[in-house]
Amino acid sequence: MELTDDLDSENDRDLEDDNPFLKDSLFMKLKMSLTQSKQDLIDKCCGEVRGITEQNEQKDIKNTPESIKCIVAKYLEKEVMLNLKCSCCNKTVTNTVFEEIKDLTSGSHISNRSNTFVFDNSPYQSKDKNCNKESKGQNCNKESEDQNCNKESEDQNCNKKNEVSEEDIIKSIVSNLLLEGGKVKRHNFFDGNEFEQIVTCNGFDDGLSEKRKEIESKLKGLAYESIVNKSKQTQNVLGVDKDNRYFCIEYSQDSIVEVAEILNNEKAKDLNLRVGILKIGESIVRVENVEEIIRVKLRK
Repeated sequence: MELTDDLDSENDRDLEDDNPFLKDSLFMKLKMSLTQSKQDLIDKCCGEVRGITEQNEQKDIKNTPESIKCIVAKYLEKEVMLNLKCSCCNKTVTNTVFEEIKDLTSGSHISNRSNTFVFDNSPYQSKDKNCNKESKGQNCNKESEDQNCNKESEDQNCNKKNEVSEEDIIKSIVSNLLLEGGKVKRHNFFDGNEFEQIVTCNGFDDGLSEKRKEIESKLKGLAYESIVNKSKQTQNVLGVDKDNRYFCIEYSQDSIVEVAEILNNEKAKDLNLRVGILKIGESIVRVENVEEIIRVKLRK
């Protein structure tokens, strides 16, 4: 099937409905403005990912997926937004990473294809034990070893035991981005080549889709609980979205929202949310949890 960027065909619409990570970002729809520091974070992340693959174009690609994984881990911790565009390449962080991985897997044979992949159900934990944070995401700390291994005589066996296949590293990158709210263009996910085989192997993409739907369901529940004047006749919550530590909720014009009920809610803590954009009719409100103090800003 030829994949395009529009949703003219019924199959495309069905594909989008089944895969929440293929839908357009609500943040993009609201044309959310960024501070310069937040924009710089997006630009640096995209630049480092592209730099890793450019460095390895003429070299062995063996360590490239692990290096990309470390960069993603570092910038997720820095609260980079995944679905707003880089000012240099006009692509989002998610699509930049996916395109680089696609190029990496194109025409190559990813080693050690595995039959299972275990999702981490907890909110993303940024302190990746395999990554050396001091290396700015480009190098990984290779010194962590199984404590049960005999350092003198069993190093080789220990290293083999701790090896992770390139496919599982790629799945980990994909999982971390999409479960944190990353949105991806269809042609970057279903490309008909090696990358699609990896992400659809044994229902991996179906598992991602179900987990994203669970996250959206929790966020929608959080949105409904914040409404003071709930109505059975009208749809109060028009849309919800998550982008790393940010969330966005679109309410109907007549909704009265108790802002404190959002960030003080256990669901917000479970989802690891810190900054929210609330669109109530034509008004846009930014809420932020800073050291247990809730700040509210109205954007005209």
